[in-house]
Amino acid sequence: MYKAYRSSDRIGEAADDLGERVEAKGEMPALRRLGLPEAGKIWRDHPVAIRKQWDQVTKHVAGLGVSMAGFPEPTPVAGDVMLAECRARALLALLAEKWVLLAIEALSEGPKRTSALRRQIGDISEKMLIQTLRRLESVGLVDRRDYREVPPKVEFALTERGWSLSPVVIMLDRWVEKHAFDMLPTPIGSTSQS
Repeated sequence: MYKAYRSSDRIGEAADDLGERVEAKGEMPALRRLGLPEAGKIWRDHPVAIRKQWDQVTKHVAGLGVSMAGFPEPTPVAGDVMLAECRARALLALLAEKWVLLAIEALSEGPKRTSALRRQIGDISEKMLIQTLRRLESVGLVDRRDYREVPPKVEFALTERGWSLSPVVIMLDRWVEKHAFDMLPTPIGSTSQS
């Protein structure tokens, strides 16, 4: 994955210029055969450039003798949460859910069965816990281990990536606990202090 450019208009302009250079050589149909639309549209509509596409375009364009001057090469980074269309924003939305944060902290103590997680995470329904664990498993933060026993025994544990996130989640949780009573003197929707 490569950087979602903050200035997609600048990238789009450079790509349009490159497209014009290729089209001037009468080679735009060949570029389209690579499975790519015209160059400007690629980077304007899809600001997260994929290395394979970049390599295909540069190889083809270099073979035409067309200069790549002024066309910025993607640089490796994970993404940009400030861009609405970036996958990093979708992952941030997932991680910002309260049950996700609580499940990650609970699993930071080690592998646990769903019953132990439900006892530790107050007020979570079994359905919500299972949905949360499945979402975390789908993005590679949690592993599910089924022991295939009777009665059924299933444990959940953080993956290596999950472990890398857990200190951040724990720090956020401690910050919230430290400032909760100053920032919210009474619980939301309540008239008394807890």
